[in-house]
Amino acid sequence: WAALFPGATTHPWATGYDRLYGAYYVICWGVALGLLVIPWALGHGGFVKEVLGHAAFTPLSRLTFGIYLVHPLLIEYTTWQSRSYPTWTTAGVAVAFLGQTVLATMASLCLYLLVEKPAANLIALCVPMKKS
Repeated sequence: WAALFPGATTHPWATGYDRLYGAYYVICWGVALGLLVIPWALGHGGFVKEVLGHAAFTPLSRLTFGIYLVHPLLIEYTTWQSRSYPTWTTAGVAVAFLGQTVLATMASLCLYLLVEKPAANLIALCVPMKKS
C-alpha cells in the first residue's frame, strides 16, 4: 500500500488501523456470511432465496466451481507463456479478463460434461434413491 499511498504510513494511527483490520476482518467476514447463509439454510430467505433458487441459475451453479478450479491454471499458463513483462492498459486488462473468463467457462463445461455428469450418472445407477 505504501507504493500506492505514500502518505498512508506516516499517519500516527495507520499502524493501529492496520492491526485492528488484520485482527478482525476474517472474523467479521465470517459473521457476515453466516448472517446471510443461516436464514437461507433454515428456510427463511424471502425474495433473495426465490431469485437465487430460480431454475435459470442451475446451469451457472454447476459451472462456477469448475471455473474456480480452472482459472488459476489458465492465469499461470498465460503468465508463463508471455515473452515480456505485461503492460497493463485498460483495454489489455479487459481483453485478458474476457479471454480468461471465456476459456475458464469452456474448460469448466468440458469438465462438467466429461467428468462430473458421468460420475453422477454412475452414482445414481449404483446407489438407488429411496422412495418416500
